[in-house]
Order: sequence, then C-alpha cells, then structure tokens
Amino acid sequence: MGNQLSIEVEKSTVKEKVEEIHRIDFDVNLNGKLHNIIFSTIRPKNDVYFLMKKYAVYLNGRFFFYAYPILCSEMSLKAIIESKIHLLDSGLHDLEFMALMTEKYSKKAWWSGDKTIVQNVFFERIKQLNLF
Repeated sequence: MGNQLSIEVEKSTVKEKVEEIHRIDFDVNLNGKLHNIIFSTIRPKNDVYFLMKKYAVYLNGRFFFYAYPILCSEMSLKAIIESKIHLLDSGLHDLEFMALMTEKYSKKAWWSGDKTIVQNVFFERIKQLNLF
C-alpha cells in the first residue's frame, strides 16, 4: 500500500475591488473640446466633482470616454468672462456665452446673472488601449 498525501484547502474569500465610476453628461461638444486630452467644463457650483476619481463622459446620452477631474475652481460668470476662460471652454464670445448660461440656468434658484458662482472643472482624458 503506498503513502497517502492529504491536502487541506482552506476556503478564502477574495474581495474584488470595485472602482466607483461617476458620470458627467454633455449635450454638445462645444469647441470640439472633448477631443482634447485636457478639457474644461463650466458647471453649477453645487455640482460635486472628486479630484482624480474616474468619470464616464457621456455625449448626447452615449458613452464617449473616461476622464479624471484634475482641477476645480469656483468663479463668478463675470470673472470667467473677464479672464476669457469661456473662450477656451466653449469657443463662444462674451454675449453668446452669457446667453448660453442664461438659457441653461436662469430658472434655477441659485441664478444671479453674471454674479452667479460656478465651477470651472478641468478633466484629463484617460488614454485607453486601441486594439485596432
């Protein structure tokens, strides 16, 4: 009769790390900014963005790519226009930009014209592997 080998296997639980992915939506790709590696967006002050957390970027309800917020700053719309940040963000001149902001947000309780405080959020696109 031969020697018998007995192996006991201990059950272990493997915890899978699930990455939380946030979502940001765009109706239009103003100025073609979503094709850049780094792009900005001007959003309401009370929207919350987590630096270096992964965001799924959607354009017209369809997934476009992933990105990380790398910088958030609060400014009034007046300060954004005076510093010309809106030109990079939207490609729109002063009056066109203010008309767009008014159209999007003027019915909100927090709206106060060019004194409205908004966030200027910079995102960095996550490079994904192209297989083809």
